[in-house]
Amino acid sequence: WELVGLSSYLLIGFWYLKRAPALASKKAFLVNRVGDVGFALGIFAIWSTVGTLTFSDVFTLLLRFGRDGRGVAVERLCLADIDVTFVEAFLDHLSQERKCSIRTLNQRLAVLHAFFRYVQSEVPERMLQCQKIMAMPLRRHVQVPVAYMSKAELTQVLAHPDPTTSAGRRDAVMLSVLYDTGARAQELIDLNAHDVRLTTPAQVRLLGK
Repeated sequence: WELVGLSSYLLIGFWYLKRAPALASKKAFLVNRVGDVGFALGIFAIWSTVGTLTFSDVFTLLLRFGRDGRGVAVERLCLADIDVTFVEAFLDHLSQERKCSIRTLNQRLAVLHAFFRYVQSEVPERMLQCQKIMAMPLRRHVQVPVAYMSKAELTQVLAHPDPTTSAGRRDAVMLSVLYDTGARAQELIDLNAHDVRLTTPAQVRLLGK
């Protein structure tokens, strides 16, 4: 696509010393950029709605499951065969055999939701079947709680640097600043001498997100 746009721009603007071709080349450049933006927005809309761009992968896996898991040859698999039970078994197959995560399963199911949303408008006699599949809920993803250090563990970390050495004192100051200010590592690295005020009230100026 970019090569087409570049070729169009170069061909039209070849006679750049003439006003009309020069204006036409600018127009071709702007139209191609508008097309690029539209293309990017379309990709983003698909991703935000469905959660994936790999539609072909889903149907490849689905056809293989029908062939290997259900004993139905690819050429004999009909739309009527793909019901809620079939889809649930397909997702279980992905989870158990291919070790797919909950997020991946939900992406696969979202693709099937989008497909059957289209099918119900093109094949009205399959509307009930499509609506049952579209009503299948996404699987719940168990969120792992964020682990925090206890007060005793934090005390051990702060007491680990050796205050009798310059490197130990440096490490102790860095750990204390990170703890007291909540700074990120990059924000600590970006600190300058004028960002630290030791007079009362003492403060550290952080520049970051």
